[in-house]
Amino acid sequence: MEQPLHIAILNICHRGSKRRLWLAGRRLAHCGFNPGVDYVVRRRDDALEITLTTHPGRKVHRKFVSRRPTPVIDIANDEIEAFSKGRDVRIRARFFPGRIVVTIHPDDEAAVQRETRTARILSSGRPLRMGSLAHGIGVLDHALHEGLGANAPGATLTFAVEMEERYLEASIANNPIWRQGGTSIHARIEDLTIDDIPKVDILAAGLPCTGASLAGRAATRRAPELHPEVGLLFLHFLRIVEAADPTIVVLENVPAYSTTVSYHAICQTLLLRGYAVGDAIIDGASHGSLENRKRLVMVARPPSMPDPLGMMIQTPARGSIGDILDETVEPSGWFSDAYVRRAAALHAGKGNNFKSALVDADAPGVPVITHGYPTTRATNPYLMHRSKPGQIRRFTPAEHARIKTAPECLVAGLPPTTAHEALGQGVIHRAFVHLGQAISDALHLWIGERARIQTAVAS
Repeated sequence: MEQPLHIAILNICHRGSKRRLWLAGRRLAHCGFNPGVDYVVRRRDDALEITLTTHPGRKVHRKFVSRRPTPVIDIANDEIEAFSKGRDVRIRARFFPGRIVVTIHPDDEAAVQRETRTARILSSGRPLRMGSLAHGIGVLDHALHEGLGANAPGATLTFAVEMEERYLEASIANNPIWRQGGTSIHARIEDLTIDDIPKVDILAAGLPCTGASLAGRAATRRAPELHPEVGLLFLHFLRIVEAADPTIVVLENVPAYSTTVSYHAICQTLLLRGYAVGDAIIDGASHGSLENRKRLVMVARPPSMPDPLGMMIQTPARGSIGDILDETVEPSGWFSDAYVRRAAALHAGKGNNFKSALVDADAPGVPVITHGYPTTRATNPYLMHRSKPGQIRRFTPAEHARIKTAPECLVAGLPPTTAHEALGQGVIHRAFVHLGQAISDALHLWIGERARIQTAVAS
């Protein structure tokens, strides 16, 4: 392969309403493109080839830069508009003796291709392909599928990655998103090979928050990126994003994740790869949950697509804890609240914000139920007995699911420990149903606007 004399990564700029290819500088003269010489422009596949010619054609202009004459190639016409596909893109110009080859930057070309791929699927009425990382039992993915299915064509699961085999087995057994197939991948994200990851239209991930949560930072007293298990997971996440090449990326995590270097690196890398990136803090109470769990949600999308986060509907929670309780619970499920009250007395006045979480059936909600709910901790939410003071119990897995608005079928038949852990690290189901609906609405608006732009470029 011929070695170029120069390589330049540039942006397509504008002259009025038209996109413009502007090349200037000594590199032009070095390749023979001196002011006044003729050149021609030809389309070759997806490249523009600018070639010197002895026949009359376009001429290299001369501009004065810092009082020095400088050769300039300035093209602004329909050919440039068609070459850039009506988008503001970066180009890669390779300079050879007597010849310049201009191509769209590989990241921007990948953006064009993935958006075209997804647009064709939507136009054909086929369901969008969806991938899942850190799948758990699939609460997030079930919710997005439900929301996307509110409008045709919906989505189908292509693959799901989960390192905990018992969670993955539970999802395969209970989660209806597997009914149309899909590849289950039992592995850590960092152990995945690129060959294992097919291309999808939507990639959803709930990366472990062990290092980024306030509790995690307090425990390790280190930056989240120095966490021994998940500190560098964001690098592997970006590697999988590149392999799956999704048109839309959905990432959720604890709100504190937004202050990490990891999150900044993810957002900046996605921007460089041609996505628009938006985020928001979603709270459970605004989406029908009795648990006001807050989550950071990031959606990366095509730049011309509306931000789905600004289109989400809200359905505030109504009622009380009594509305979700099982009718009967075994007497053995109740135990004394002495431990919780001793812990409250021990921490009283220490200024460490310790709060017990005892609630009764009339309470309008509960504090956040975490992954550690199966263990006996004084800060866990417990239900107080109506007629037996001093007696409390944990919520059952079915009640826990109802609190988080998740379908009970997702935890049917699971051991209580597995069910509580999986739900405790999951999301508010209804919030992500609403997000799925908003993504579907935004996609349909995007398809209409994309068709209009393509028609205008073609004409």
